[in-house]
Amino acid sequence: MILALTGCAAEATPDAVPRLGDVTGTTWESAGSTIDNSSSADPSCPNMQQTVTFGADGFFDYSSRCPSESTARSYRGSEDSSTWRVDGDALTVSFKDGFNTCRWTPVSAGQMKAVCDNRKGEHITYTYTLTG
Repeated sequence: MILALTGCAAEATPDAVPRLGDVTGTTWESAGSTIDNSSSADPSCPNMQQTVTFGADGFFDYSSRCPSESTARSYRGSEDSSTWRVDGDALTVSFKDGFNTCRWTPVSAGQMKAVCDNRKGEHITYTYTLTG
């Protein structure tokens, strides 16, 4: 039996792949990131932490913080064209008008993996946990 992700609740479904529910209005936090090709990564900000909140309008608001920083930088998706959409059982999440594009897939109830590629050529993986 595998747990399916449906909205904020987990549903048990026999022999099913975790499914994506409605994420509108939910908030997700990453503990950090893994950059596969660190030669192009910003060495001043390894293991960036993010918080993402999905809006009903197709935009999302987010904040980012390097571990060395005491406060996060916050962004409104409607101002920097950060959008999200459901693609089957995954989300396509586009930061800053496509600068960084991610595919979020459910891993377990309340957890998603995001695999991202950005215009600098970095391939970044995040694990997000549902927090609200």
